[in-house]
Amino acid sequence: MTEIKLKRNVKMKCYDVLMDVGIQQERPAYLAILNSIKETNGKGNPDYIANKLLAGRPKEAAINILRRCLELKLIDENWILTKDGEKAIENNRIFIPERGTYKLWITDELLLDQKILHFESIGNKANIGDIERSEIDLEEFDKLRIEIPLDILEKNMDTLSLFGSVRKAVKIIEIHKYGHKAELDSNNRLEIEINVKVDSTKPTISLSGKIGSSKEFMNILDITTILIFEYIWKELLGKEYTNWELYCRKLKVNFEDLDEEGKRTFKINRIFEKPRIGPYGVFDTTVVENISIKPIDFINAQKWFRWLLNNTNPGKYCWTTNYEDFIGKIKQKFPDYNDKLVSPNQETLAKIIKRDSFEKKKELSHSYWYFQAPIDLMLGGE
Repeated sequence: MTEIKLKRNVKMKCYDVLMDVGIQQERPAYLAILNSIKETNGKGNPDYIANKLLAGRPKEAAINILRRCLELKLIDENWILTKDGEKAIENNRIFIPERGTYKLWITDELLLDQKILHFESIGNKANIGDIERSEIDLEEFDKLRIEIPLDILEKNMDTLSLFGSVRKAVKIIEIHKYGHKAELDSNNRLEIEINVKVDSTKPTISLSGKIGSSKEFMNILDITTILIFEYIWKELLGKEYTNWELYCRKLKVNFEDLDEEGKRTFKINRIFEKPRIGPYGVFDTTVVENISIKPIDFINAQKWFRWLLNNTNPGKYCWTTNYEDFIGKIKQKFPDYNDKLVSPNQETLAKIIKRDSFEKKKELSHSYWYFQAPIDLMLGGE
């Protein structure tokens, strides 16, 4: 089965930045509040929370907790559950905002919708509510203002699943314009691979490598693209795609272009040097193996057919019926021209094989005797 594999390295950039991020944490107290809101028609009730969850503490204590849920965008101003609140209940985790200094890896890889690859803390951090009491030093960053491409930020300011050995869900709330470009560690490397089979409707796209302190990883990506087999195959073949028979998934070829293996197996391998796939860019040189082939026209079919007759061992002595069966099996390999192919009689084929052996200074093959011996015996019997 024909299968295409395309690979290339993913180019990355690295920055040290000041960011506000949301990190998923287990906060049983907040989750209890959210669940109570869900149970009471989706709206917070301070009296109910104070009496049932806070062991009769003052109503003001319940209101303070609800205000904190509002700050975390788990409820709206009417104390009604938001989508973030519903997701928190579903995941049993809450995004707690933090501000800190982070190492941030981004890419402009065309195949990745998510351009922010990974980030790791490199300095002090604090909950957003405690910023005034934090020890984050902005002096160094103030001197080195940077501009991360806006399109990368706008498309990634939501819940992300960072690439790495553990795909952790995070939120990027804000990337402040303080920071500097950092050197990429030589151990940081990423490779993206597209794998698509001839009969598949969707490719498998994977990202593998190492970023930051993560272990070696391989993530299967859920990406919507038009990179189905036929699109990629057409890009690879270029003008030769006109020789691709879509109904039978075979490539029409000239007999003279084939090596002996291709003539016998009706399969070839093809090397594609640095192929460009439409708007998706250039990939590493690749080899597509086991491409099914067929003759480009009748003349090539006839040459191929005669070559197989000369170079196929029948495996047994061919009397009249055996020889007809032998010819029939070879013809079946050329369904488009089965009835048109011209075959020599048994005696002529034996002579052709003998002549070829002499010309190539080779011993007579078993095939020759399988064809010639029955003829000799029949002539001797006469």
